[in-house]
Amino acid sequence: LCRYYVPPDDEGDSDKSGSEDDEEGEAKAKKPSDTADKPDDFQCVVYFWQGRDAGNMGWLTFTFSLQKKFESLFKDKLEVVRMYQQQENHKFLSHFKKKFLIRRGRRGLTLNLGGI
Repeated sequence: LCRYYVPPDDEGDSDKSGSEDDEEGEAKAKKPSDTADKPDDFQCVVYFWQGRDAGNMGWLTFTFSLQKKFESLFKDKLEVVRMYQQQENHKFLSHFKKKFLIRRGRRGLTLNLGGI
């Protein structure tokens, strides 16, 4: 679980951020700058990434066990996003800070199968 704190703009230190890591899973909670004074005002996003050759058992296990624990902790602030291999959005990839390793293939690959 990762939380990123964005201090309000009126304090003047808009470039500082703190982070706290936990082994529970991949999640990001951030506070909007206009209501950062309230500790209850945040959004928590949990990404579940599923590989191309993986079965659905991992998703089912997450849905019926870990997701329930996250919902009990964060209540209505929780958003679960399911990602599939080769369909990752830029918001998800930005968490890896350009250190995402692709073992087979590459992003943006276009094959020219014709003679043109």
